[in-house]
Amino acid sequence: QNPCLVTRASLLDLLWTLCGSQLCPADGPGLTKLREETLAILMDSELFASGSLPATSPGATQYFLSLARVATSASIERPELWGVGSRGPLLLTCLLQCPQYEVRQLVLDVALEALEKETGDSSSSHHISSLLRNISHMLTSMALHETHPPCLAKVLLVLSSLSLTSVLPWRDGISVLTDAEVLKRLLALAEDSPHSVELHCAVLTLTSQLIVHLAESGFQAAGLDTMELASHWGTLVTRCCTDEEPVEVKLMAAEVLVKATPSLLANSTLPLRLVDTVALWRSLFTLLQDEDQDVRDRASRFATMVPAQLLLPENSEVPWTGVCSSVALELGVGLLCQLFRVWGQVSTGVFILADWLLGDAALEREPEEMASLDEDFLFEKGELNLWAEPLKWARLLHRHLSCLLRLLGVGEVSRGQLDELSSRAESRAQATGWSLQALPPLPQFSCTAEHERLTVLSERAALTLEVVGSLRLLAQA
Repeated sequence: QNPCLVTRASLLDLLWTLCGSQLCPADGPGLTKLREETLAILMDSELFASGSLPATSPGATQYFLSLARVATSASIERPELWGVGSRGPLLLTCLLQCPQYEVRQLVLDVALEALEKETGDSSSSHHISSLLRNISHMLTSMALHETHPPCLAKVLLVLSSLSLTSVLPWRDGISVLTDAEVLKRLLALAEDSPHSVELHCAVLTLTSQLIVHLAESGFQAAGLDTMELASHWGTLVTRCCTDEEPVEVKLMAAEVLVKATPSLLANSTLPLRLVDTVALWRSLFTLLQDEDQDVRDRASRFATMVPAQLLLPENSEVPWTGVCSSVALELGVGLLCQLFRVWGQVSTGVFILADWLLGDAALEREPEEMASLDEDFLFEKGELNLWAEPLKWARLLHRHLSCLLRLLGVGEVSRGQLDELSSRAESRAQATGWSLQALPPLPQFSCTAEHERLTVLSERAALTLEVVGSLRLLAQA
């Protein structure tokens, strides 16, 4: 009844501290009755009477936040003390419909923290998961209409923490959306959210879970355009793996690829298009060579997700758990070669790996760029030379290509692809040869970066021409 909302808020905070604090005894003298009276105040408050208190009233936000702290304590944090029973979902629903975004954000933060604790506690009663499943329709609608980006990101994180079976079919109010419709909405949100790292990571995490779910149940059942949507998703994930992305985004992409390994990347039935699947593998290999140790370690976990039936005999005895990124990279390329055989795409796989071996425009910098690089630094990732890893990557590819070539049969080599690859490799070898000759005396000292760059390009071109030679022999046979 106090007319001052700030005073009301302060008194509610005091009641919250007395009734819900971990420091207070659960069955202290008078506490049970005090909780009942506090809960009665909460249920009679403006939180449950929409529009009875203008959001712009002085102190309204502070007052609603104090109500929210009591409500989250009663419904999420310590429901056994408050005895809310079936009123828990009602409390949570009213909180998430509060016009103040600060209240919604507070509730979602508490829910996420409770979910994290629940996941790490094997003896947990899973109260919060059950509570959130009861209001999943409210969360799915909120995910489509929430206007505050941090709140939207947290809603998506909550949804991604729940099992998809409890979220689907996706509801928007009274409407039921198909899986394809949900996928379209989430992909559109992902396209529009690169400005917010938190939101971008949250929406791609949930979208990836939906893609994996659809792959396991069959893309065809979700609609004719689902394959196109899955391709769009793959493009978004691939973008997240470039060097320019923040570490948080690359960590999210690594986690997504790890969880997608058994259903998408290493699936013997090839649920995605070959070009999309290979692009995901290439993104994984990029993350395994990232300059950030945490990103490399996260990406290395894919090795634990590989189906046992796809392991080669020589690798079946290898402990695939806890491998370092360099070992994971070696195992990954070998597994991809094995998958090319399983998919019946050995010839295509040879040309894909040969294209990777030759390299792309990333190493072909302008002389002005290299001059500035010479003046700056030549060392990254501790003591490793700036160009050492591209060279190791090229030699690794060449080694696996040599093994894959043995699986090619007579007449399986496309002459058109072979001529195109040969032309590119010869042009690269010729151009790098001329550039190396044009360098000043003792280039390894006078222009180290340019010399090392050209040396790497030259070796990659030479290794590619070696592969081209083997392919020509097969083509002639």
